[in-house]
Amino acid sequence: MTIRLPERVRRYILQLIADQGLGAGASLPTEHELARVLNVSRNTVRQALEMLERKGTIYRIQGSGTFVAGESGPGDQYGPSDFPGVTPAAVPRRENTRLIGLIMPFTDGYLNLMIQSITSVLRTYGYQLIVSNSHNRADEEAAILQEMMEQGIRGVLVFPCSEFNRHDMWQTMTDRTYPYVLMMRHREHEGEDAVCFENEAATYNAVLHLARCGYRRIAFVGGPEQDVPPHTERYRGYVRGLTRAGMAPDARFELIDHVEGHSSVDRSVVEARVETLSTFLTSIEKPAGVFAVNDLRANLVYQAARQVGLRIPEDIGVVGFDDRDFAALLDVPLTTVHQDITLLGEMAARRLIDRLLGQGALQPGLRRLPLWMVVRSSCGELFS
Repeated sequence: MTIRLPERVRRYILQLIADQGLGAGASLPTEHELARVLNVSRNTVRQALEMLERKGTIYRIQGSGTFVAGESGPGDQYGPSDFPGVTPAAVPRRENTRLIGLIMPFTDGYLNLMIQSITSVLRTYGYQLIVSNSHNRADEEAAILQEMMEQGIRGVLVFPCSEFNRHDMWQTMTDRTYPYVLMMRHREHEGEDAVCFENEAATYNAVLHLARCGYRRIAFVGGPEQDVPPHTERYRGYVRGLTRAGMAPDARFELIDHVEGHSSVDRSVVEARVETLSTFLTSIEKPAGVFAVNDLRANLVYQAARQVGLRIPEDIGVVGFDDRDFAALLDVPLTTVHQDITLLGEMAARRLIDRLLGQGALQPGLRRLPLWMVVRSSCGELFS
């Protein structure tokens, strides 16, 4: 019986995996290389790869290549090549996958700056980046981490979801010595690499700035992620700042809304939070300073103030956190804490590269990057 050409190519690829000892995650020759060596069409090669993919022997990542799946190569159980005079050695062995994973709870224009800096560092060392979105869900984050390990991704950078302590993939990766670095958020774990910001100290200084601008009542505006870093750290800085300024924490001046969702992409979230903030701003004694846990919430404070007829900075002064692009473009430019998101991405990528290159002398742990205030006019700086 004549063996169809795609089946012969399939057998050839299996023999190639066996002869070259290609393990899980190893990169296979391109369709063009296989077609040239075997003197067949690329369509024939593509059919053979589809057969192997259906069996789970290989997997393909668009724009990156074709890779060996499973724990190890298939051994030599597949017999000799079906192409007389052409041995698997005729196709040069390709290096193992050079892919790095990045997992984010959401993506927007601001975080794209971090992605760009990560990509730049990885490209310097010959790595490529694959970005996945966990949609801020712990189960989805765990599934992506598991999939990346199984597919031979060399290591991962993770901006964890808000409930990242609810899955056990961190311990699984530690047990397998699988390299990963956390960003923005971290766990209280000495043996774990993480890069974050000096959130508490920066918020402490922001509260003192509001006090120096003359506000004797200072409110805190947070959200449903208040129970995880960096928001817990910013709240500690807020309390410390109040104490240093001679004020006592007062629950009436604290708003932690529990509206789930991301206000940069969901209009219904914006409307619900503005309504909650409008009620809150009406209830507190003015003039008052407001520390917003990030610029997105500071922008909502602006919208709520307009809705209830409050002036910025005469009735309320506002300080944000992040220094997003829109902060300087608001009708009253926003005073905010600047965090260098590109530097964070660069430092996290370099730490992961150190792990991949076996820089064992580097002790794992949390590295914090400095922050600074960008003073504009939302606290009355130009009026004092």
